[in-house]
Amino acid sequence: AAAAAAAASSSSEDELTSEESSEESPVNLGQRKLEHMPLRSRSGSRASDPAAVRRERRRQLVLAAPLVVLTVLHAVLLAGERFCDSQPSLCEGGTGVFHNSSRLNRIARLSLFISQIQLLVAFTSFFPRWDRVWSRGRRGGLLTYVLSLSLQFILAPSLIWAGALFLSGRAPSPVVLFLWSVRFLLGAAVVMRPENTGKAGFTFRAIADDGAWQRFSALFKLTGVMWGAIYLMQQVVTAGFLSSQKDLIAIGVVYPLVWCVIWVVTYIAVACAHFGRLFWYAFAFLAAQCAVAAWLLCAVVGRSELMLLVDLVWLGLFGCAYRSLRHVALGLQDAGSSGASA
Repeated sequence: AAAAAAAASSSSEDELTSEESSEESPVNLGQRKLEHMPLRSRSGSRASDPAAVRRERRRQLVLAAPLVVLTVLHAVLLAGERFCDSQPSLCEGGTGVFHNSSRLNRIARLSLFISQIQLLVAFTSFFPRWDRVWSRGRRGGLLTYVLSLSLQFILAPSLIWAGALFLSGRAPSPVVLFLWSVRFLLGAAVVMRPENTGKAGFTFRAIADDGAWQRFSALFKLTGVMWGAIYLMQQVVTAGFLSSQKDLIAIGVVYPLVWCVIWVVTYIAVACAHFGRLFWYAFAFLAAQCAVAAWLLCAVVGRSELMLLVDLVWLGLFGCAYRSLRHVALGLQDAGSSGASA
């Protein structure tokens, strides 16, 4: 009888527990569903909706394109330095951006380093609980496990070592900057997976909050000003006031140029994401033709060895070509949609 009574009491407790779990609050259920929600809007559209797919693709491009562009810039700078070291006769003259001992090379590396830190600040602001993705260990997959180990045993010590070298007067190594950028890009790809965005703390409510944007903007700007001020003070101590002022002028040109390239490429990727392959083939062809035209224009005036000038001329020509190409693509797309509806 005692055993039967104990069994009855345990079964009643199990029933109460099951009822409590079935009557879980909608708030907890919503939070648990939000952990697996991709970067979709709150309009209620399904994941299979073509419009929702396009919106999600654009949001992922906005987050990923700056990291890709920064990694490419690191790779170009590193490859140019290695090429000029092996073929110094071909790199004589010019702006010296690929010479390790030049001022412009040092400022370019500094600008890429500051941009990398600012993108890291932006990423941690959009994904405040990003560490939860790495805490899953092997359950998150092989790539997540390897990146988690590299964060603990490689990335953190190298950041401390590079910071100490920077404060001592040495510019960040281009190899280290490139490896950091690749690691950052791979880590962002893992965090931005649809099943990980909610766990990392991404919410549309935080994006729409004015207070959150004010805090993010202040921290973003403070990061750039702080590292620039540290570098200038270090230059005053090691190289003198005159050299620091020259570096300040170079930073005022190169650092905004880096961000212009990042956001221009991001805008083009987002604005033209819905076009087909033919558009991108024409896009690549026009980019190459504008590069040749920019070099020829600079060669006519005897300034073809100034790569920075050639790049600026190329940007101007390519901007005009891109606008014309996009207008043509939009016109063809509207004509095709109107013909299909008719």
